[in-house]
Amino acid sequence: MDDWDNLTFEELVTLLNDDYEKTHINAAYRLSSKYPEDHRLFEIWLSKVEDEDSDVVTAAAEALIKYQDKRAIEPLKPLLSNEYHSVRRAAVEALTELGEEVVEPLLSIVGDDDYGVILKMREAFLRYKDVAFERLLQILEDPDPKRRNGAVQCLGFFADPLIISPLTQLLLDRSEDGEVRGNAADALIQLRDEQLISILINMLRDKTENNEVRLSAAYNLGKIVEPQAIDPMLEAVEDESEDVRAMAVRFIQRFQVEKGLELTIKALKDPSDWVRGNAFTALREAKSRATKYLLEYLKEEKDTWLFSKALAILQQSEDQSYIEPMILLLLQTSNDIWQNNGLPFLVWLKDKESAEVAARLFIPYLKDEGRKMRYRAAHGLRSLENRVAIGPLTEALYDSDKEIRGLALKTLSKFGDESALPALYELRATNSETHLFELESILRAITEIKSRH
Repeated sequence: MDDWDNLTFEELVTLLNDDYEKTHINAAYRLSSKYPEDHRLFEIWLSKVEDEDSDVVTAAAEALIKYQDKRAIEPLKPLLSNEYHSVRRAAVEALTELGEEVVEPLLSIVGDDDYGVILKMREAFLRYKDVAFERLLQILEDPDPKRRNGAVQCLGFFADPLIISPLTQLLLDRSEDGEVRGNAADALIQLRDEQLISILINMLRDKTENNEVRLSAAYNLGKIVEPQAIDPMLEAVEDESEDVRAMAVRFIQRFQVEKGLELTIKALKDPSDWVRGNAFTALREAKSRATKYLLEYLKEEKDTWLFSKALAILQQSEDQSYIEPMILLLLQTSNDIWQNNGLPFLVWLKDKESAEVAARLFIPYLKDEGRKMRYRAAHGLRSLENRVAIGPLTEALYDSDKEIRGLALKTLSKFGDESALPALYELRATNSETHLFELESILRAITEIKSRH
């Protein structure tokens, strides 16, 4: 159906019962957006929360949010256990608007595994804290670890000092589920309790401790960046556990110690994808502080993928001092890295303020004794397209190497600068094999330059 905007209220209501799925879903969403809080629709929405189509049920629950009518409580309650998280989220949001009596039904789904549902419950429990807080504390005694875990997550939303004692007990209980203990640490860290910091440090250093708990300890110590956590976090960067290493690598640079950056660079070669990924993320965050270490790393790194990732971090740095050592490095590196990393880097650099600086670094190498260096200099200047190179490239038209002369010719043609014409006329006229170019290429370059003037 193409003309939805012109349909009347009655026509849309009729289409709600259409057999075609797309039609009745569209009708539901059109009605809810076009006629919010229309009293004629309230009973219809109540009936549609029992529809077979989950999209229609979601649309109906979302529409009921606007009415704030307590008659919707009972029809909405069964949706809290619906298999579709979109339905559960909409039901929680709709119930939240209907008063503190909805707390009990919502408590029944504490432990839901959908984070969107958890966030919606957070809004409800914060609104009705006087009722919800004590009941959540009671759920900490529930035999089901999923329920206990859900209660811990919800209690963390309150950031209330009253949660310190019960959640610390859970955290210290080695018989407790690891995920529950980890989430207890996450909840407690918001309160910056001094005792907790000592507990987390001990847990991180204890190799016999549950892995999830040690992971949470590294995560939370990394978030709060307390001085007493520096040494334990440095140790964790080289931990036997991949999870602990990954989390420590992600945060160690935030402690602003040189050793942390050195270890983060070292982690770029960790066998774990997660650890390496976190190392790259941390170095991006460190920005200019990581420049020196990345340049040292690139001197040794021969893998083109790792080289490209490290180079990408440098490109995001506000510190442009890396450009000169980077270009000198690229001139010396392997052919694979030059082709796959160096040339794309120079193309990226050509529109930056530092492009002229980079071009001036290449120019002296046009006269290098080694063919490889002259070739890369000509290739680099072609990628940079900076006009400061016009004179040196004109001289390179007389290079003994045909490929280098060809690169210089193509670049000068692109510039279209008349100062290159005398050399091109001379090359057109010469019969010397030393300066032999294909006549067609020379004529094309002359024509292209002259056409711009």
